[in-house]
Amino acid sequence: MPFVSGRFYMNPAYGLAVERARAAQAASNHHDPQKQDQDAHWVTIDGRHVLIQKTQAGQVQAKEPSSNEERYLTIVVFNETGGLSARTKKGDGSAENLYDARVAVAEIANRLRESGHAEQVAPGEGGIYTGLWKGLAQGDEDSTESWNDSLSAARAALGGSNTTNAATHFRLDAKNGVVPSWAKGRTPSQKFGPFRNAGGGDAARKPHIYVYP
Repeated sequence: MPFVSGRFYMNPAYGLAVERARAAQAASNHHDPQKQDQDAHWVTIDGRHVLIQKTQAGQVQAKEPSSNEERYLTIVVFNETGGLSARTKKGDGSAENLYDARVAVAEIANRLRESGHAEQVAPGEGGIYTGLWKGLAQGDEDSTESWNDSLSAARAALGGSNTTNAATHFRLDAKNGVVPSWAKGRTPSQKFGPFRNAGGGDAARKPHIYVYP
């Protein structure tokens, strides 16, 4: 059974890393108990415990979803868009445009979840790509801001936003330029981007996000 230090982990390698972080933090706190609150804190995301280190005053901290629905949608949006960043200050490809795209993804994912077709989007449970998860776990500021932006988008969708006019599909430009069969011959109702893609994956280096009715 994959137990590490008496705790069960589906991924033993991940569990070992977590327990080592726990041990290191415990040793640090033993020498200076006040550091527990000042220098680091644990967050639980998708059932995983992540130690977020504070490297400077005012560093962005990862926020936790307040419900299972928020958690699911945040993970979906982060999984799809966590590696994207703005390319311009205003207009298409801006940070505001990227947030609007995340809201669109959250709305569509929520509709599919409510209709019983959640499998049509990237999985929630365990669905975060390795690179994105690593950045978030290490407290990378860009990854953390992407996570928090994804959480905000999830909350907007659950709050009843309908910026996509009841759309049910979305996609990103693929790295190989291939358009999925379901999208061929269809005109997107909305287009966001292009954005900068630092997360790799299957998306193009400067992808758009397309929404389809």
